Amino acid sequence: MLPGHLPGTPSKREFLGFLAFADRVRGSARDAVSRLADAGVHIVMITGDHPGTAESMARELGVLDGRRVVTGAELDDLDDRALDELLPEVGVVARGTPVHKVRVVQAFQRLGRTVAMTGDGANDAPAIRLADLGIAFGTRATPAARAAADLVVTDDRLETVLAALVEGRAMWASVRQALAILVGGNLGEIAFTLLGAAATGTSP
Repeated sequence: MLPGHLPGTPSKREFLGFLAFADRVRGSARDAVSRLADAGVHIVMITGDHPGTAESMARELGVLDGRRVVTGAELDDLDDRALDELLPEVGVVARGTPVHKVRVVQAFQRLGRTVAMTGDGANDAPAIRLADLGIAFGTRATPAARAAADLVVTDDRLETVLAALVEGRAMWASVRQALAILVGGNLGEIAFTLLGAAATGTSP
């Protein structure tokens, strides 16, 4: 009898089959990605997955839209200038590390883009902190990601990010309109005061 072997049990290992796991894309995520793209948002998916897996997921989400899939190793071969030239054509970075995420954020900022970074892991925290807007998905976010984020999404839905973007743009449009009215009215008053003072020779 083999050491540790119980009487009456097979002495050889037997192949029983494969066990597969699938991390399915949420049904509403593709529509949210499409609406973000329609709003002018350039989405780049950065993942540690194999390039084939990353590309399949990106196509299902509609992220690629004719853009390229690159790997972290390819980014390592590029200096900052070459990376800046490449990124507008990139939709997915596969086999990405925290360093690659930081480089992508910095590159888009050099290009004059306003960058939002989403994530939930400790490895996302440096890029979340560096981005113009860091977003953590709350229910599964690590303390590091939460602490680094400017915004914590408590329902973990990409649609909430889209709603925040739409509401933020609407608020900014309202602020700009109000400022235009106020400044326009005040300029008239200032001009009237200055012209009146010049005409009378007195100090305004």
